[in-house]
Amino acid sequence: LAGNCIPGGKDGSKNFVSNNYVITADAHGTHVGGTIGAINNNIASSVCGIAGGNAQKNQKGVKLLSCQIFQDDAGAGGAAAIKWGADKGAVISQNSWSYVVDSNNDGIISPDELEAAKNMSISSAEKAAVDYFIQYAGCDNLGKQRADSPMKGGVVIFAAGNDAIKYGAPANYTPIIAVGAINSDGYRSSFSNYGDWVDIAAPGSNIYSTYPGNQYGYMSGTSMACPHVSGVAALVVSYHGGVGFTNEMLTNRLIEGANHDILPKNSNIGPLVDALGAITYGSTDVPGAVMNYTASGVSNNVDFSWKVTGNSKKVPAFGYVLIAGTDRSLVESVNPANPSASLTVQAIEVPEGAKVGDDISGRLSGLEFDTDYYVAIAGYDYSHNFSPLSTIKSVRTGPNNPPVITIDVPEELIVDGIPTIPAFRIVNIPVTIEDPDGHSFNYTFTDVSGAAALTAMSPTTFILKLTCRVAEPGNYTAHIKATDSYNATTDKEFQFTILENRAPVKTKDFENILTSKVGKKSTFSAAEYFDDPDGEPLTYTFAISNKNVAHLNPSGEIFYLTILGYGLTDVTVTAKDALGKSVDSSFKILVRSGDVLVDFYPNPVSTTLFVRTGEDEVPTNVELVSSTGAVVYRKTETFSALYPLEIDMKPYSPGIYTLKVSYSGNSFSSKVVKK
Repeated sequence: LAGNCIPGGKDGSKNFVSNNYVITADAHGTHVGGTIGAINNNIASSVCGIAGGNAQKNQKGVKLLSCQIFQDDAGAGGAAAIKWGADKGAVISQNSWSYVVDSNNDGIISPDELEAAKNMSISSAEKAAVDYFIQYAGCDNLGKQRADSPMKGGVVIFAAGNDAIKYGAPANYTPIIAVGAINSDGYRSSFSNYGDWVDIAAPGSNIYSTYPGNQYGYMSGTSMACPHVSGVAALVVSYHGGVGFTNEMLTNRLIEGANHDILPKNSNIGPLVDALGAITYGSTDVPGAVMNYTASGVSNNVDFSWKVTGNSKKVPAFGYVLIAGTDRSLVESVNPANPSASLTVQAIEVPEGAKVGDDISGRLSGLEFDTDYYVAIAGYDYSHNFSPLSTIKSVRTGPNNPPVITIDVPEELIVDGIPTIPAFRIVNIPVTIEDPDGHSFNYTFTDVSGAAALTAMSPTTFILKLTCRVAEPGNYTAHIKATDSYNATTDKEFQFTILENRAPVKTKDFENILTSKVGKKSTFSAAEYFDDPDGEPLTYTFAISNKNVAHLNPSGEIFYLTILGYGLTDVTVTAKDALGKSVDSSFKILVRSGDVLVDFYPNPVSTTLFVRTGEDEVPTNVELVSSTGAVVYRKTETFSALYPLEIDMKPYSPGIYTLKVSYSGNSFSSKVVKK
């Protein structure tokens, strides 16, 4: 900003509060100045003023003459400051200040304060200064335009005020251009004053601009809207200014070139400032006529293709109107700015950055089907000055084509031509619904299974989701029906089959574990022992009968086994599918001392005596001898450590018996007490 500011001095900026040439930094004034004249230095975190110029392209910007009338809590010299600007060569007087309405500063406009505002008017001194600036800015002592001035006479621009009332001095003085504020939604800012006296509006809510000390920040107020208009005024003067250019011309361009249609009708703050509109207002250099183009009927549309035309300065047209009618004479005599209601007209804006000669296309919609039309094109500039009409061509529209529905089922789901899905699956199938004629359409989806749902991802793309578990196994048919805006309909049938869920199966048995190593660690994968015929992911759980013997820690399909102590335990591993069906498999873990050939339990015994040998099942001789030497039990049995021999002791009298066991060359005897 500093690069566009005129330093203090007898022919430059001045502080009217302290009556010297020292300009003190002020957030409000710096913010206002940045909106007008901050230099574009292509730094993302900075701002670019409306008329600040471009340092990278060596394009100079506006020069700002600072006439400081506020400092700390003091204010003085408003009239003198305005006159000073005219005398030092300025032609635009930017004033982001107004008279105080809330006299007690309580934030509320009382009835008395409102009445005072209603009766408030510009002071005589400031009125004289405004009149002086308007009449003599840019002029010599004889009232003629100076040779070095871009404009004869000046414009005075004031903020309308921030009291949200329909009064506002001094901005309501008729020769002044009064500026109201809008917010980012395009509505009048809640604080902005309003009324028929407000001439023009500009953005004023949450405006980002320069702060002192190389900082940036946000401010709101008609003070922030006002410099937008002053900056646009500076642009207009820089473009059109010169000998013969007057303040009346500038004012006319600002007001008449503004956008009179975009703000709500009840805003009461004038039209919205428009920089390009102000610069191009009143132009008679219209774009050239479109000389060559193609037009073809597609359903009830006509598609046009042509090249961008421009004016004598090679400025591209701002837009084009595409025109069609069944009466050639109406097309020949059309006024593009106000076409007959019997014609169909569509406006097409030229894309930003397009150059004269670039290809451009557009579609004229809403015509009748299978009908002969006469068509033409007319270009227009930003101010809606129209080019001559192109040549007229005849074209016939086509029939109405129904929407096209495409269901893209993955190949791996197709069995005998029909999507076939296991009960556990959730499947997302892409669907597109497009209208070949570009018409809008509505769609419906019906499904009796309850498993299918159609969700829109964009206006033409959808996901058909099948959640198979919520439906019974069987064959189903869903329907997607699409109807365009002219009632052409497509009903797409989607057949699918949900398979019955099958339980997991055991693929092999676990091996029993016999070990003498307490603390031994090992792992096994449950997936080696189970499978699911439907391809479902399986989850695994386990049960262990004696937790003092071993510990299992599952992680997914992997089980981590730790031997804790001597003893026998049964382990059951269960595999469960996604829908809850399961299968299990069991194995035993025996932990005992490694030097034991035979062990038995319990001892003493009252009912059943269990006898265990080695790891392998082998024929074993077993005798039970009473204390008198009588053999009460003698058998040769096949058993092992994990599958012990069971001897029924109930028939035998209480007493001490000798248990004798021999197998594979090993012999063992021990005393057994029968209770």
